[in-house]
Amino acid sequence: FDGSYLFEYTYLMFYTLAFTSLPVIFIGIFDQDVDDYISLLVPQLYRTGILRSEWNMEKFYWYVLDGFYQSIIAFFYPYFLYYKTGIISNIGLQLDHRFYFGAMVASIAIFSANTYVMLRQNRWDWLSCFINILSNIVLFAWTGIWSSSTNSGQFYKVAARLYGAPAYWACFIVGYLMCLLPRFAYDFAMSVLHPKDVE
Repeated sequence: FDGSYLFEYTYLMFYTLAFTSLPVIFIGIFDQDVDDYISLLVPQLYRTGILRSEWNMEKFYWYVLDGFYQSIIAFFYPYFLYYKTGIISNIGLQLDHRFYFGAMVASIAIFSANTYVMLRQNRWDWLSCFINILSNIVLFAWTGIWSSSTNSGQFYKVAARLYGAPAYWACFIVGYLMCLLPRFAYDFAMSVLHPKDVE
């Protein structure tokens, strides 16, 4: 409650600019639920757009609730890891600075957001997968490059210490999977039990 940032400032600048923007841009440009010739052969597919059944206020509130759930997971998994263990790097240094904690929270949130875009995408091709993987790599690359510079101040050597700690990777993988599991399970159940016309 002191007003200080949990994240190193460049994370705040690059979250939308570099870490999560490209998958959203490419899904907006290249994604299509069915091919052109199927759209011409089956005009009933246009009913969902005309009736606005794909986007309504109820779905908006479910997305808000899902985002709230993911933010709780992304924050509290690392929080309880630090609260109970105070994780230590592979060279014996403690990782108890807020930027270490913020880097862990940001990693879970960014990977979850990018994977969520892939789950919502109808058409997977090599370009969309490459862009999504590239956006995730940019996070780790930026953390490694920026924290190697002494100009990063308190963020100095975060990547070397944090990425060398097995507790970071365990928390990251479990938090990432728990962020996506409910939505993935719901989408799978709906596609099996109540498939849409395009499915």
